[in-house]
Amino acid sequence: MSKANKMSVFQLTILTAVNMMGSGIIMLPSKLAQVGALSIVSWLVTAVGSMALAYVFAKCGMYSKKGGGMGGYAEYSFGKAGNFLANYTYGVSLIFANTAIAISAVGYALGFLDTTLDPVMTCAATIFTLWLATVLNFGGAKYTGQVSSITVWGVIIPCIGLAFVGWFWFSPSMYTANWNVHDLGFGEAALNAITMTLWAFLGMESACANADAVDNPEKNVPKAVLGGTLLAAACYIVSTNIIFGIVPADVLVSSSAPFGLVFSQMFGGTVGKIIMGLMVLSCFGSLLGWQFTIANVFKAGSDEGYFPAFLKKVTSHGAPIAGMVAITIIQSLFSLMTISPSLNEQFETLVNLAVITNIMPYLLCMASVVVIMKAVDHVGSELKTTKLIAFIASLYSLYACYASGFEAMTYGAIVTVFGWTLYGFVSDRFDLKKAQERAHLLEGLLIAQDNIDEVIRIIRSSYDNAKENLMSRFGLDDVQAQAILDEPDILILDEPTGGLDPIVRDEILDLFYDFTRDAGHSILISSHIVTDLEKLCDYVAFLHQGKLLFLEEKDALLERYGVVRCSKAECAAFAPGTVRGMREGAYGVEALCERALLPRGVACTRPSVEDVIVLTAKEEIK
Repeated sequence: MSKANKMSVFQLTILTAVNMMGSGIIMLPSKLAQVGALSIVSWLVTAVGSMALAYVFAKCGMYSKKGGGMGGYAEYSFGKAGNFLANYTYGVSLIFANTAIAISAVGYALGFLDTTLDPVMTCAATIFTLWLATVLNFGGAKYTGQVSSITVWGVIIPCIGLAFVGWFWFSPSMYTANWNVHDLGFGEAALNAITMTLWAFLGMESACANADAVDNPEKNVPKAVLGGTLLAAACYIVSTNIIFGIVPADVLVSSSAPFGLVFSQMFGGTVGKIIMGLMVLSCFGSLLGWQFTIANVFKAGSDEGYFPAFLKKVTSHGAPIAGMVAITIIQSLFSLMTISPSLNEQFETLVNLAVITNIMPYLLCMASVVVIMKAVDHVGSELKTTKLIAFIASLYSLYACYASGFEAMTYGAIVTVFGWTLYGFVSDRFDLKKAQERAHLLEGLLIAQDNIDEVIRIIRSSYDNAKENLMSRFGLDDVQAQAILDEPDILILDEPTGGLDPIVRDEILDLFYDFTRDAGHSILISSHIVTDLEKLCDYVAFLHQGKLLFLEEKDALLERYGVVRCSKAECAAFAPGTVRGMREGAYGVEALCERALLPRGVACTRPSVEDVIVLTAKEEIK
């Protein structure tokens, strides 16, 4: 996607906020009225949990080097299986969620028009709304961000307006009467409302899902996640609690447009209608953003090979139209299955399913953040803090899973198990493909090893056509020949000169030496031929019987020790700690000694690396 078609950080922040607020808040007062104002307990719990989730998502977005949003994050700890499961469950969650958002838009539109529809016509209106949002997304990410930045005001204006002027109509006695309509305990109240409040915050990760559609994602994604979550949290808590001080809970429960209801009560029916109209726009803007997001989720999965290839096709504007159409067809079919006499019943069912399926990628990401940070060497206090916050976020997610109820957990388990089964049918394309690629490369390297003398000659005598010469001589393909010629930053070699005659071994060592003359190149070599190590290595490590006896710079090691040839009695007279090891001969002993501890006047010679290794090993054997 070109830079011109990408979102700004402001647009992504607004998209994240509108993804949460556009539908998350407009139906919530009606649902929370079933508990009463005591649902603020759930708000506070969810606000803490959501900020913990948002913090971890911000860290993932900052340090992850993999694309694809939550799927890419999960891959760090759980491999391709984790990537697939995160994309799959998140995609399924969005299918449920987007249908619920469309139902919310229809509900407010019906309130705005002062009309009602039978279940079949309501379903048809929901399907039409889904398709309209899909078609409008054909303009690409930039267009979606621009539209969302406008429609979000449809919810921001009523929420901010309510926060500033709603207090003039706020009745403490009404709030008290609405406090606990069913005499629930704090724990029970939180449990009953936690799913709905978490639903309100679903969308904090949408900035991560759209990471490929924003400029400079490493910096902008974390800003959008935290900024969008904070904005939404403030609006939710203030506005819903003011409403409980104005409208009786029993009236709120039956309303499909609670914000329109409260503004009608405050300013009259005309203002209430205007608010309903604004809410319809906001809800539709949210649906627009979510439809674009879900297409990107499935595109990311298709890029990885999890889903059909047509899902990753995009237009010149960066819009995955084929994926959008396919997803909307699925949503339309699903909408037919949710026909119910009550919009509220449809909404609640879809919310529970969306929340339960969304928790799985959340948990996978929380469990992966430590690996992500360690992969880029971010350790210390920052890592410890992030680990603690990720643990808190995981506990909250599991609590929300439990709060969703047995039925939702059952359906969520079925969806997840089906995903694992589906991955089993596609996993061969990942593991088998990798194995075949490795085998193919190994075949070429074995050919090179069997003809090492000729390979060296061809490479040394070729100017800029070594690859072509290798391919022609040994029947290698481009990948195999390139693997032989590639110059990685580090070579890891195990007995590379074993079995070679002295002349060829010397030529190989020259090649290694030339390789390390570049400051960016290194070799980690394991060998029993110590003379090779002395010629080539800057640092020497000695492993003996599973124990690391020393790891030192070669020159420092040889300067540190000296070999003293003397009698055993003379050697025994040295100060403790002087002798590192010795071997006895016919005419005395050879002792490896610390130069700095030798008595003045005692002659010693510079040891070889082999001397140090052999004499150290003899002392260990004793």
